[in-house]
Amino acid sequence: MSRPFVFGVAGYKNTGKTTLIARLIAELSEKGCKVGAIKHDRHGFFAHPKGTDSAQFALSGAKRTIVADDQGHVAMDFMEDEPSQVEHLLSMMKGVDIVIIEGFKTAPIKKWVLIEKDRFDEQVGAYCLPDFSCDKEFHHFVMGWVVQNPPLRVVGSVCPVYHRDDIRGMIDVIVRHT
Repeated sequence: MSRPFVFGVAGYKNTGKTTLIARLIAELSEKGCKVGAIKHDRHGFFAHPKGTDSAQFALSGAKRTIVADDQGHVAMDFMEDEPSQVEHLLSMMKGVDIVIIEGFKTAPIKKWVLIEKDRFDEQVGAYCLPDFSCDKEFHHFVMGWVVQNPPLRVVGSVCPVYHRDDIRGMIDVIVRHT
């Protein structure tokens, strides 16, 4: 199997990244694509519900726990001394055509970038770039900017700008890349 097409969705907290990804997954899945997703959580998390057997295994020191039922399984690795690297995480994505990554803003992968509504500059009549996108190399990876409200303009960028509800437009771009 060939390597899946990988792209990210980047933006600040509460800009709609998860909602956009869920909508893209649903649309791509409807088109017959097998989609995987990776979520980067900067705040840390504990994947096992409190009081469950798998939580007890993890708290006791298990480095890998698999929870299975008749419909499938979920594997969870606990690697406290190893920071999560995109390439390592991608190596675990088997049997998918497309992988969508939420977070990892500065990773060198194609990405959609959500710009929050308070970045709109009334005087210029366009959105200002997010702070994390100031590196010139970053713009080589931008598939498009995603905004909540018109106008669909971003200061200082030649990359296309999409309304957050233009899922079909974004899907067309994704399909062209696959």
